[in-house]
Amino acid sequence: MLFLSVFFCLVVACGSDGINDDPKTPDVTEPVTPNEPDEPDNPSVVKVPTLQKNVQDEWKIDSIDDGFIYYNYERYDDVSKAQQIVNVLEIDLLSNKYKVEFTYNNGDSLSTTAQVRGAIGGINGGYEQEAIYIRINGTNISEVTLPEGHLRYWKHDGALYSDGKSDIGIIYGGRNGKAAIDTYKQHSAKYLLASAPTLIDDYNPLGETFCW
Repeated sequence: MLFLSVFFCLVVACGSDGINDDPKTPDVTEPVTPNEPDEPDNPSVVKVPTLQKNVQDEWKIDSIDDGFIYYNYERYDDVSKAQQIVNVLEIDLLSNKYKVEFTYNNGDSLSTTAQVRGAIGGINGGYEQEAIYIRINGTNISEVTLPEGHLRYWKHDGALYSDGKSDIGIIYGGRNGKAAIDTYKQHSAKYLLASAPTLIDDYNPLGETFCW
């Protein structure tokens, strides 16, 4: 079975990022415990703590490089009532060292794709091309071809977008699947992926009832 996949790659912005380049492995320093900055580098940006103080001891926190922090959670979670493993990469999008790109291929694994692009991290972003909306580098690869009312038509009600550098955001397209597609078509983002329902929108837990 062949899966057509979309990946998110956190790319170190140095040198060429061409897909035909030789694989590159980014330098990684010994991890140290990070300190929250007293003041943001850009005074117009307010730094929001990544973790609330009352849960910080539940996470492993490693400062890999300037503006690049790795968080790991491996324990029983009271919300899901199950053992969970959660990995988070936090990067400083005000730094010119990093950028976020979406990439698309029809066979390579996530690890291979990330290595070829010299990425410091990657996320498998979607599958089932007919059920999701994909825009890569300004080109719409998929605009959802499933008919309204299909069992999997709900998969595109939430989207991530990026300009390929530091402007990244989330769009809630809404429960009207056709209207959501129209919203994505009109959005100016260079990269856009809608491959899953929105679980939380402005503190509203949509994920409790997203299947209807």
